[in-house]
Amino acid sequence: MAHTLVNIMVDVKQSLACESGEALVEELRRLHGVSRARVSPWISRLVLVDFDPMLTNTQRIFGAVVYHGFDARLVGL
Repeated sequence: MAHTLVNIMVDVKQSLACESGEALVEELRRLHGVSRARVSPWISRLVLVDFDPMLTNTQRIFGAVVYHGFDARLVGL
């Protein structure tokens, strides 16, 4: 059975300097159900996340971002 992936964008208000952006992306990739996470190559404050909605949800992803001390908002589903 094929799973449908959902894509979201998280707008992080702080600068995602190289180290902090990589640490956040690595943490998001470890979440069960997240298949891909990366900082946008076009707008460095956007984090792009692909996930399986049967295994995780936007609130869990958003919670991981906030837990790491970032002021953020979800901007796309």
